Amino acid sequence: VEAARVRFAAVGEAFRVLSSAELRQAYDLRGLAGLAEHEFTGERVIMPPPWRVRIGHTGHHFWKREDYFVGLVAETLADLAIADIRRTYAEATKDPPGIGQAVLVEKCTEKRAKDIVEALQEYGLICMAEEVEEEEE
Repeated sequence: VEAARVRFAAVGEAFRVLSSAELRQAYDLRGLAGLAEHEFTGERVIMPPPWRVRIGHTGHHFWKREDYFVGLVAETLADLAIADIRRTYAEATKDPPGIGQAVLVEKCTEKRAKDIVEALQEYGLICMAEEVEEEEE
């Protein structure tokens, strides 16, 4: 009975969204996030989880000197603070190439994280975008 009630509620919600041109367009363009914009009630809206970007210390020539690394990253990602780029370099180079790594961007959207990875990989840097596990409140 409970499963039927849940299924009925889901079908009813789908019908409500598809019956409204405005809600249907919001869903088509942005999925659940688009619907959330129309239905915020003051409670926490379920948002996509934050992402981060990790970068690995390799034998790549941009890791040979801090200035090379900072210059490349700052030019490629102009919105990152130089202090954060230097912190990343210092953290990653504590360990030898192939082992050292650091978080370059702490929190961003999935798209932003993947764009950063793509931009830096064009220069041969090893990095990855990963979903951040949110802590329970």
